[in-house]
Amino acid sequence: MYNGILSFHSVLRWIFLFLLGVNIVRSLFPTIKHYNGENLNWGRWLIITTYFNLFTSVYLYFFGKYGITLLSIQGYRYSDIFYIPYLRFWLVEHPLMMLLSMSIIGTAYKISKSNTLIDNKYRMMSFLYIMALCIILAAIPWPFHNPEIAREVVRISY
Repeated sequence: MYNGILSFHSVLRWIFLFLLGVNIVRSLFPTIKHYNGENLNWGRWLIITTYFNLFTSVYLYFFGKYGITLLSIQGYRYSDIFYIPYLRFWLVEHPLMMLLSMSIIGTAYKISKSNTLIDNKYRMMSFLYIMALCIILAAIPWPFHNPEIAREVVRISY
């Protein structure tokens, strides 16, 4: 079950990045001067994917082999988290940066539903989406990270 959820989390990451890219392009280069239902649907799909990714990551955080259970299995204390790089990444940096980016994306989606001026709306949404993308790209465990942290680009099965 763990491997299936981890694979689902990995596939969702790419769907999420694709939808975030679509939303960035649609907010940077608006083809219409009013925000219609199609634009709102792209944002809605991004939010849905974000929450599915959150639910899988909560399971992985509490029950996965790089989550909280890592502390009890390997005999670490909570005070060791900030001194061991891979513990700090998996238990502090990665979850906090992803939660921060999720809240930024939620704010951008809320702005898309507001009745503000169109130019200000697109400008603010594109800024927030790009800021969230930068945070996400910094928090993903890319293959060129520290060898203890690095993961495959696509993790389908083991």
